[in-house]
Amino acid sequence: MTGASERDWTTAEAIAHGRQWLATGWTWMPGQVILIVAGDGSAVRTVVCALYGGRPVHVAHYGGGPLLGARGVCAPDMRDPGTRGHALAQVRAAWGDEGMGTESDGMTWAITDGNLDHVAEGDTESEVLLAALRAARE
Repeated sequence: MTGASERDWTTAEAIAHGRQWLATGWTWMPGQVILIVAGDGSAVRTVVCALYGGRPVHVAHYGGGPLLGARGVCAPDMRDPGTRGHALAQVRAAWGDEGMGTESDGMTWAITDGNLDHVAEGDTESEVLLAALRAARE
């Protein structure tokens, strides 16, 4: 899927990718866009507005109005650029390298360290961030 973008992912693809991020020990932060996944696989897209005990508190969701009574597993929605920015912050912390960043040639993505050496390459920004985080924790 060369040249693909996170924004092209279906909800099911976004959920699957978000679950991969959860497996890394994802750190929740206010401002992230997340998916609350119900047992039937459906999802509600919402914003983390605050944390309680290290877990997200959902007070607003896309589509308007408060989100009341939502139940299910939360997964980060990497279709959101801001949430990918939070992922980059977690990658930088894991590597201890504030100079890390992502780049794209319009077809593929790479993440580089502070010396501009490629750490990982892939089809989407989220995929290279995930690969870099996994590599840092190996």
